[in-house]
Amino acid sequence: MDLDVEVLYRDTYLSSLEVAREVLCGLGVARAEGERTVRMFRAHDEALLKRQHAIYHDETALIQSAKQAADELRSLFESDAAEPIE
Repeated sequence: MDLDVEVLYRDTYLSSLEVAREVLCGLGVARAEGERTVRMFRAHDEALLKRQHAIYHDETALIQSAKQAADELRSLFESDAAEPIE
């Protein structure tokens, strides 16, 4: 990002998302719901990566950001679980 890199590939990221979707489906979650959950996580994760890039030089701020992101993700999934499935 500091080097004007426009496209970033994390080595095992996409395969991990696919595995997560398949595990959810294997646990009985409908495929559409599993895909939606993975998309929601991916959007959260990519936004977090951009936010944390701005503070990567400040370890204290980065640690606080990681804790806050974990809380946000927990809240996101809890509110999602409370919504009726259409």
